[in-house]
This record gives sequence, structure tokens and C-alpha cells, in this order.
Amino acid sequence: PFYYLSEPVGKDDAKGVGPFIMAFLEYTTAQNIDFSDKESIEVMVHVSNLNIERFYIYKSTLISSIVLNTDLSDWILDGYFYDADYTDPVLATDTATSAIEIYVKLRPRPTRLEELLDSKDTVLVKDDFNDYTSADTLSKFENWNSESGIYYHINDKDGLGTDITQNYIELGNGTADLKDTSPTDGTQLIVQSGGIKKGFIRGYMEVNLTNAGNEWTFFQMYGLNSVKNSISEIFGIRIMNEHLMYRVLGGNVLEPLQYIAPFSNVFYKIYYEINLNQKTLTVEVNGLAFVKNLYIEALEGYAGNKIVTSDKMAYYYDSFGNRHEVHRTAIVDNVVIVWRENEFS
Repeated sequence: PFYYLSEPVGKDDAKGVGPFIMAFLEYTTAQNIDFSDKESIEVMVHVSNLNIERFYIYKSTLISSIVLNTDLSDWILDGYFYDADYTDPVLATDTATSAIEIYVKLRPRPTRLEELLDSKDTVLVKDDFNDYTSADTLSKFENWNSESGIYYHINDKDGLGTDITQNYIELGNGTADLKDTSPTDGTQLIVQSGGIKKGFIRGYMEVNLTNAGNEWTFFQMYGLNSVKNSISEIFGIRIMNEHLMYRVLGGNVLEPLQYIAPFSNVFYKIYYEINLNQKTLTVEVNGLAFVKNLYIEALEGYAGNKIVTSDKMAYYYDSFGNRHEVHRTAIVDNVVIVWRENEFS
């Protein structure tokens, strides 16, 4: 090694300290060993399949402090540790006093939807739209003080009268398909929470967009606005400049934490947490951080969500410069909202 360290280094010459550092980093990554903490577990991982994980424990340490390899971040421990014969459980609080080999079972990390469905929190709204037939209809939305549930509402901002034959929600296929064929008004699916003024909210919804045009705020979160002293839009996800952005209190459109493209025919998996005590909001879209602990001073309560097709048709120009009008529509699936008085663990 002294030869490689003492030789003059030329351009693109693989000599010097660099290769040693790179080799060391690859070794520590493969072994998942934290050399900065001498009391930590030194782990060698062998994955024969994604159901069994093998650990070699070299130091005296609590087995419960095992951290999975980052490559297995979508998997979590299933609660039991076993000896090499995979027969006798080893308590998670046992201390390894010598080099031993243990096995653990893994299971897939639950999705956000599964987390909510499996939680012990108070369920405010839950619907997967599987129990409807094509003859079923949702109740018409009247106001935010109505009972918690899912409703439909037809826009009539142009004052030309609502046309339920052109704007409606089609059920019966396991989703709520928001139809919008009117040239003036649009369709809204309303998720009513019943009105919550304190505590913690978690929610989830899947939304598929068609003809996802610019300047379309398709997901709107409604709550009590202390400035207006009324229920209005608190937060919205908006398509603008070829990606998803957001606005607060219906105001300026802002950049999220990560870029997310406005795909058509893809379900956006929207997950959110609201801390009404601290007036903060966290939102994920398809597992990506959208906003995190966003402080909204005017937030005094949570009313529910809207999915909005549009108030008017979108359009595009073809290669000859001809304008073509298209209808924005949305499909909604797997809606759940839960509430807890105390902070989520």
C-alpha cells in the first residue's frame, strides 16, 4: 500500500488515499456497521428472500436496538427474534454477551392507508366505494355543518343552473368517478369530517386525474379560518408550471418540498396530518414530502376536503394551432380520515 500512497498521482490515476476511502465506505455500507459508535451493533446482512433476515451480533447490546439495512426500508421487524434453528424465540430485551447469530421475520411496511385502517383512532370517514351499485347516488352537499360523510356538489359559479346529467359522480365500479361534461360548471366530491376544532387529524385519499390542465386546484382542504371567521379553503394542491404546487388560504401558489409531475391516469396517494393545537400541516404525495409542519396561523378547525373537476373546460393547441377543448375529470378511491385527541405516536 505504501507504493500507491507514495507514487506521484496523475490525472485519472487510481492511486492515493481515495481508493482506500472508497473501499472502506463500500465495506461499511455492505456490513451496515456504524464505526463512529463503538457500542453499536455490527451487522452483516444476508437476504435469502424478503421474509428472513440474518444478523450476526458481535457486541454486548440490546437486540431491540437493531436497525435494518437501508435497502430494506420498506420492511419492518415482525416482533420476534429466533435462534439459528428458527425455533426458539429470543426476547427483544435480551442482551447478547457474545457473538451469536439470530434470525428475525420481516413483513412489508404498511402503507399509509393500512396504517390508518389499522389504527385505534376515531374514524371520521372511511369509504373504498366498493359497496355501491351503479344505481346508487351520493347525498347532495348542503353545508360544512352537515354530518360527516361523503357528498356530491355541482358548481354553479356562472349562474346558468346546475346540470346533473352532465355533471355527476358515477359509482358502482369501486371508485367515485367525477364526470364533468358541461361547458360551464364542474363536479365536486365533498369529504365532510363533521367539524374538528382540536386534536390531531390524519387523512388519506387517492385521486386520479384526466386532462390535468394548468391552473387547476383539484384537492382542497377546508377549515375554520379565524381571519374570515368562516369555513373556507385552508390548503390546496394545484397544477401549475408542469408540476404540483400548493396554496394556503386560497392565496399565492407556492413550491412544494419536492417536484411531482401532473400525470394523467395515475393515482395520486395523498396523505396528510393536521395538528390543530399547533396549527401545522404535513402532506405527502405518493410517499414524497410535499409540505412538512407548515404553519397556518388562521387555522382554527378542520372541516374536510373537496376534490374538484373544474369550473370550466380545459384546452390545448395542436401542431396546427387549432384549439381543442377537453374536460377535466377525476376518480377518487380509498378515502379515510381519523381523529385523535392526543398527539400521534
